[in-house]
Amino acid sequence: MQLPIPLEWKWLIAICSLPLIAQTASPPRVAMVVVNSAYQKLRPIANSADAAAISKALAEAGFSVTARTDLTASQWIQLEREFEKQVKPGSIVAFYFSGYGFQHRGSNYLAPVDYVAGDGRDVTVKAYSLERWIRDVLEEKQADLKLIFIDAARDNPELLRDADAEGLAVMSGDLKTLITFSVAPGKAYNEQAGKDKLGFAGLLSKVIRTPGVAAFEMNREILKEASEAGNRVILPMTSTQIIKEFFFHKPLPKPAPVAVVKQPPPPKLGDVWENPKDELKYVYLPPGRFTMGCVAGDRKCDKKTEMPPHPVSLTKALWISRTEVTVFAYRRYAEAASKPMPDAPRTNPGWRDTHNPISRVSWFDADAYCKWSGGRLPTEAEWEYAARAGKEGTLYPWGNEPSRDNANYDGRGRNERDQYDESSPVGTFKENEWGLFDMAGNVSEWMADFFEPPNPSPGEETDPQGPSAGKEKIVRGGSFAANPEQMRISAREHFPPQNNGNRLGFRCVVEKTAGN
Repeated sequence: MQLPIPLEWKWLIAICSLPLIAQTASPPRVAMVVVNSAYQKLRPIANSADAAAISKALAEAGFSVTARTDLTASQWIQLEREFEKQVKPGSIVAFYFSGYGFQHRGSNYLAPVDYVAGDGRDVTVKAYSLERWIRDVLEEKQADLKLIFIDAARDNPELLRDADAEGLAVMSGDLKTLITFSVAPGKAYNEQAGKDKLGFAGLLSKVIRTPGVAAFEMNREILKEASEAGNRVILPMTSTQIIKEFFFHKPLPKPAPVAVVKQPPPPKLGDVWENPKDELKYVYLPPGRFTMGCVAGDRKCDKKTEMPPHPVSLTKALWISRTEVTVFAYRRYAEAASKPMPDAPRTNPGWRDTHNPISRVSWFDADAYCKWSGGRLPTEAEWEYAARAGKEGTLYPWGNEPSRDNANYDGRGRNERDQYDESSPVGTFKENEWGLFDMAGNVSEWMADFFEPPNPSPGEETDPQGPSAGKEKIVRGGSFAANPEQMRISAREHFPPQNNGNRLGFRCVVEKTAGN
């Protein structure tokens, strides 16, 4: 029995079924797109255009797409059986769903259009289990990569009659499975609040079409696109993370080198360089002069450790890592140096979220990594110079008021952008004026300097290095657990160098690169 197909979809399904040149290469790419709009017993959803947008983007990326709308429970089971035949060992499988979903006993269920909430029937019979499909179909068929995109956490009180809690539950998966929700687990959004903005389907299809975006970078790219589109409702979150490199569209080829050899221009403020050793991006900072310490009007200034403010001159240019060192980069170091990874925190088991900052590293671990990458830890004067980014007199890198739009701090923020219990992926929040991320919050950062109280009358300092010996090392920037006071640019913490707490991370500086 053939599932009913609306007339307006026949042209799209025909296009998606055509053999594409990209599919002749292995591994094969197959996709299933389900968009449920016309719910019979729940409030209808204005998302009928989603199927066309996603299906077209996936087809352009070389996927053979099976697209359906408004499936009942029985039609969905039949579609699963038909799609299962397309999944071969080694396949790359994409699945997109738009409609209603909910969590029940720790598992996620997607609602067919004939779903009736609270009627006493078993949820496992009348709804579609996302976990079961991934496990029993995709994993059993030995799919190589599973790319799951779910836009189902819509606010609907009726669903709470069967659900354990609002929104969807956190999902776990192997390193070949990427699951991205349109909003963070445990959250639901009101569709009407963002109806005049580009929705999840539009944001996702735009990122899919962008050449050179790796699958594990998609969550960050969707967040960036949502911010640029002014959509503060759709704040996607990747629940599980793949480590294998996969591009919907490969990066555009670089232009052929010019035969005439020219000397590269000298670097300028804000230039970005990728370190081939750790594959992190570094930002160029020229020599400069700034005022270090508490700013005027700072009522939280610690007079014992942050006073007095005094001029500092830095005479050497440097490159500083644009983000805190990530799990991905630190794993490269650990493998190259035959070092063990630190114990993973409970919020990132097995270090599965590879674009989160590495933590639980001692000062000695951080120092060894930076030396391996060709650099060193920053002095606290260099760090404060970078954090201020030319803005004298502000408490925070962005201004004088704490802001969850700019930093991950003090636990999860209700109804705000910070949806993270602990660390967030680097680059999630806004960068400062010089293009540096997380100079406040996320993880606290080890400095090269030993700690000592400041000189009560230091005068102007040039390239200060701190004391030559001591018992503790400086830590700057505050963390996901910090309060606003601890995130001020001038705030100084200090710990024994062997300390390796969950909120401790770092970034590196390199004084010279090839060609400068």
